[in-house]
Amino acid sequence: MESIPGFAADTDGDAAKATYAFGVQKVGCDANTLDWNNPSPECELAIKSVLAKHQSGVSLAATGQHVQVQKAEEAGCDVEALDWRNAWHLVWQRRACLAPVPAEKRHPDDPDSFIPSVFSRLYASPSTSGVEDLELGPYTGQGKILVYTTSKYLVEMANGLFFNSGVHTSELLLPLYHLARAGFDQFEFVTRDGLPVALEEWTFPLATAGDGFPAFEDKLRATAATHREAMNSPKRSSEIPKDLSGYLGIFIPGGHGPLVEFHLDSDLGALLRQAHASELPIMTLCHGLTSLRAAALGGEFPFVGYKTKVFPDATDDQSPDRKSVV
Repeated sequence: MESIPGFAADTDGDAAKATYAFGVQKVGCDANTLDWNNPSPECELAIKSVLAKHQSGVSLAATGQHVQVQKAEEAGCDVEALDWRNAWHLVWQRRACLAPVPAEKRHPDDPDSFIPSVFSRLYASPSTSGVEDLELGPYTGQGKILVYTTSKYLVEMANGLFFNSGVHTSELLLPLYHLARAGFDQFEFVTRDGLPVALEEWTFPLATAGDGFPAFEDKLRATAATHREAMNSPKRSSEIPKDLSGYLGIFIPGGHGPLVEFHLDSDLGALLRQAHASELPIMTLCHGLTSLRAAALGGEFPFVGYKTKVFPDATDDQSPDRKSVV
């Protein structure tokens, strides 16, 4: 978790090699327009990136990704039958592995939506790489941590399709897990509209074991269960005292749901300005950084001159059918 409020992008370009939500599009490989007879270098890079993480002879089910395997089979992508030794055999054998997967509707009147492709989810796991339990010593003070999240989970793409999103479970629940272990036990969940926190449920299985580090899915689910009642009945951001009395800091996780309206919440903006003026920690990561833009609503933007690392615009521009929502 990073406490790096800022606005200016500073990247070493590695992010441009990552895959995107609807397949391997982050490196410019669009599964829908891919020339199967003459694949582009970008698509070859994407497949080889997946291969580098999943060597032949390794059972994905045995590595704790059995849920993803099951979901893949439901989507028409038989992961266990793929020949991981031959990148283009993968492409020829299972185009379904590159396609977005229809998501279950959370409400009957929701439009059809999708979650990332099988390959994209395999590439993005483990989402908790390099993480292990830490012994930090118990905090014995008083005060709450304000956890600002979102109830929004449908992110509209430029082609009219909807990405089924929310708050990334590793980015929300893993910090809460470690904070609780360190002795912080008071968390105030907040959304702009006071509606329940929307989680990216498909991200739970991404917290697999890897690189000598343990799996965290069970701990993430247990942490979610601990805070379920509070996440189902969060406060509105307008209900939080503007002087932030009684709060130790603000924590803002990522995921794609935050892109919908974090930057539009003027009440959050007032809280961020107050936190900055009071030197309270502002902890955010990944797409949660878009929340800092709200600090420019109704007051002077306090983060001028700050720097942070984010996905550069050039990376997003390589993603087909992208609609600017930030």
